[in-house]
Amino acid sequence: MKIIILSVTKYKDKDAIINAISEAGYVSLTAKGILDPKCKNHELNNILNIVDVDFIEGDYKYPIIKRSKALVSAVDLNSDYYLMSTLMLLSESTLHLLQENEFYKVFKSLEDAIMALKNGENYLKVALIYLARVISISGYQLEFNHCIYCGSKENIVSFSFVEGGFVCKNCATEDTTNDLSPKQLKLLRATFLVKDYNIPNNIFNPEDGLYLLNKYAEFVADGLGYKLNSIKLINK
Repeated sequence: MKIIILSVTKYKDKDAIINAISEAGYVSLTAKGILDPKCKNHELNNILNIVDVDFIEGDYKYPIIKRSKALVSAVDLNSDYYLMSTLMLLSESTLHLLQENEFYKVFKSLEDAIMALKNGENYLKVALIYLARVISISGYQLEFNHCIYCGSKENIVSFSFVEGGFVCKNCATEDTTNDLSPKQLKLLRATFLVKDYNIPNNIFNPEDGLYLLNKYAEFVADGLGYKLNSIKLINK
């Protein structure tokens, strides 16, 4: 079974509990001896590694891994600070923003995000797009093609997470939040609608990307009730 490792928790000396997702959903497995530096299954000790495993089921709290093979190592010797921080954000947002019955829906997106980072894609693009997908899977259906009030596609001036989408100039009121520039509005739309992890450079720059990432984190804290701690690492 192919899994993506989300967390590794020490359990009984050198053993650990692996929390992961597969194409079928959330799974917890016991990994014997992986906290021993000499363990042959050392690839299980790194978050977001993509691993093929066989396991033994029986009268155990969790199935026991009997064999593992690394398919993709998320971290290598060339990994920098921001790549590591982004991996932490991917793991944290998956674990804490989704219900267990939603995990299977994000498996392919998480796998693609890991591969995008491995292939050198900008870490902010990956973080924005993945977080947008997690927000969507968590139940927020947002409108990016027209004003949520009148349906107009012209003169879009604002976006409201609370109301659920774009707001045009004619429908905006004194209470309408207007804290995104036109370029940031285009970037926001792209992060939710692109099919892969490549946002066109003509609508992306790092300053706008970081600003939007923090706006997403604010919405997650207010709307989903969870503060993404790894955002602080990316902000450094």
